[in-house]
Amino acid sequence: MINFYSSPDCIHWEYMSNFKKREQANNTFWEYPELFPLTVKGSNETKWVLLVNESGADAEYAPTAKYFIGDFDGQSFKATQLDAKKFSYCWIMVKIFMQISLAAMNQIIEELLLVG
Repeated sequence: MINFYSSPDCIHWEYMSNFKKREQANNTFWEYPELFPLTVKGSNETKWVLLVNESGADAEYAPTAKYFIGDFDGQSFKATQLDAKKFSYCWIMVKIFMQISLAAMNQIIEELLLVG
């Protein structure tokens, strides 16, 4: 589960909402979430991507990176797809160890969205 909080000063935090999809196994946890917007190619529509790493005893591949596509209103994320899309773990390792910029990561995900 991913919790969303808001803070006016990075000291005092207020809970806003959470996001959990039903396919998250009971003995797994999500960590290192990233949430960012992408413009749908050929339109002015913006979709949000929530990227999470899933680890734990029941993770299908340990660890696995998953992403959800949906809408974010500043307080809550609502997925517009039925199932999470999976990255192989190597994508996250590339991002961490080679420090790919967020713009480059957006481009990778955009390319994946066009394929599948």
